[in-house]
Amino acid sequence: MKKLRKAMFVIFIILLVAAGCIYIDYFLASRNNTHPKIAIKKQIDDNLSVYNGAFYRMWYCKSNDTYTLGDYKDTDAVCNPKYEYDNGYYTNGAGIKISQHDLEMIEEIYADEVIETMNSDTVVSNAVYVAENYAKLKYKEIEDNGKVLKSGKYNLISFPTFEESKGKYTWIYDNEEKYCLDETEDIKKYAPYEEEKCGEFVNLTYDTKWCELYVNSKLYFDEDINEICGGLE
Repeated sequence: MKKLRKAMFVIFIILLVAAGCIYIDYFLASRNNTHPKIAIKKQIDDNLSVYNGAFYRMWYCKSNDTYTLGDYKDTDAVCNPKYEYDNGYYTNGAGIKISQHDLEMIEEIYADEVIETMNSDTVVSNAVYVAENYAKLKYKEIEDNGKVLKSGKYNLISFPTFEESKGKYTWIYDNEEKYCLDETEDIKKYAPYEEEKCGEFVNLTYDTKWCELYVNSKLYFDEDINEICGGLE
């Protein structure tokens, strides 16, 4: 009887450790937009791979280097070929023209299937709003010779802007446009930095509108964002 209890305890510990490893693998894959390590990979074609995990699936599209998280009820994802532009616009599956600037911005956080079904200019502009404000929280502190520049007690930061470079758009940090960062309270605040002074501070966080719109993006699987938006309800 003792041996049986010991064996059951060992099995329980093994299962507990295995479950923990599977959850951590799932969390890291969904958070870092990468493929899971504890999964069986199946190559659908030259462009599409699917990773079958213990309780979820993840698809990888090589053409635009994106991962899509789903479950076993979902059919295999469809990877679009590289987007082709006509006079700077791509026409999606719903017949909506999306500018190269907007498409390359939103494709980082929206699955191809979602982009293809965007059926109005308003839906596209909402997606751009989500992408722009998500990037805003990826500010960088401005440094000079390894030291963060300050205005009094406030660190100086810069926000990324989405600009064209060699035919492609990318996020660029312009240190010429500086902002003050206030981290003295629970919610961070920022203010424009002009004439060596900080202007009026406003909250640096997701607003109610953003939290209503982000649910159709890949960011919906980010637990930190869910916690922030959950606090606004």
